[in-house]
Amino acid sequence: MTVNPLSPSQTRKAGDPAYGSSQLAYDDATYLSGSGIPKRETVLAFLFGAITSTPDQTRPLPVMIQATTGGFFRMFDVPFRYGGPWNAAADRGPEPVMVLSHRENAKLFGGTDSVGRTLLWSGHRFRIVGVLAPWHPLPRFYDLSAGDGGPFGRSADAF
Repeated sequence: MTVNPLSPSQTRKAGDPAYGSSQLAYDDATYLSGSGIPKRETVLAFLFGAITSTPDQTRPLPVMIQATTGGFFRMFDVPFRYGGPWNAAADRGPEPVMVLSHRENAKLFGGTDSVGRTLLWSGHRFRIVGVLAPWHPLPRFYDLSAGDGGPFGRSADAF
């Protein structure tokens, strides 16, 4: 199930900003997620930033982040090469954790197991809990509106 934030009388025309965003507000998504209504749920937001602390790094590395909840990985059966998704406690609390894409882990750590290491993303320190196996679903069904190139663009660098 996806939620359409428009009223039934509204229609959306491509490129028409008059109807606002097709995304839910953070408070609405958080309330719906915590309501117990959906059997499985995840919340998604696409962000951009820079990773600025890796071994031998000489300059910030721009990255696309798919901010989400731990349920995302189970809901979409996302394959892991190292580690795994974070637990529900990390969703509820201020535990800064991250899962790297296979591609980003190869860039940053030469493809080695980086679980347990930390990265500085946009000024905040995150602990790596997992690294994906190669995973590039097209179209990018889990978030058709976001990212570089829309539903057929590349997947996120980290989650």
